[in-house]
Amino acid sequence: MKKLTSIVTLLLLVFVVLAGKPPVVPEVILIGVGEKNPTFNESLYPHLKFYYTPGLQSQAAVGSTGKSLMALTGSAIRESFVGDPKFLQDVNDEFEMKGTWFIFDKNGVCYNHGYDIGRRGEYLKIVGVNKKSTEIGDTFIELMKKDKTAKLSAKNIVIRKNALSVNEDFLIGQKMPEYKVYDLKNESVSIKSITESGKPVILIFFQLPSDIDMQEAKESGAGKTGKQFGAAIAAGAAGATLTGMCETIESEFFGYDARENM
Repeated sequence: MKKLTSIVTLLLLVFVVLAGKPPVVPEVILIGVGEKNPTFNESLYPHLKFYYTPGLQSQAAVGSTGKSLMALTGSAIRESFVGDPKFLQDVNDEFEMKGTWFIFDKNGVCYNHGYDIGRRGEYLKIVGVNKKSTEIGDTFIELMKKDKTAKLSAKNIVIRKNALSVNEDFLIGQKMPEYKVYDLKNESVSIKSITESGKPVILIFFQLPSDIDMQEAKESGAGKTGKQFGAAIAAGAAGATLTGMCETIESEFFGYDARENM
């Protein structure tokens, strides 16, 4: 009887672990808007692939503390960029790229997308703008298990002005325009080689100013002026927003606790 009880308990634990998770997850790509921050350790998140866009230069006329605060806030006081890729510059001009996500099918056609992934609760339950597949978890199942694909639109991509609504669907049914991103070795990679690799992928954009020190907030405040201490706290909080997002993705998508290896 005890043996049967143990087996039932084990099965229940397995069910609890699997409940709410998709059976399979596409490749997860995180793209940093701007240069890489040298104090951010991407190796802590082994299931995620990171790329950057160093050709996009910040236009913020503030110091690192101001940039930290912008990295923490929403679209009302977001950081603007100019440069290459021009497509991302134009998109960021019209709505907040930080936290924006795009899911592409195996043919490289955008199937679903949405906003503010880093500011929500359960990521797999976040609702996208594709009315046929609303939640991220549902989209994963449709693309990975059911082998569904998006219908390629014959229309051109249109970036709407003042597109702050979650109903903005400019890339649904479209392929990502060609541009270069850079890996952790600073080698250029075609974005199409990522989105049109023959397998589904989710792109998640993030933004962390390259000139803030994420580790500074962990150090003692002894000897710091009030301004220095405030700057350290702002930098640490901006960094925590990104690391929190990465930890949540690792946990919800892959069942991996990144905090154990910190």
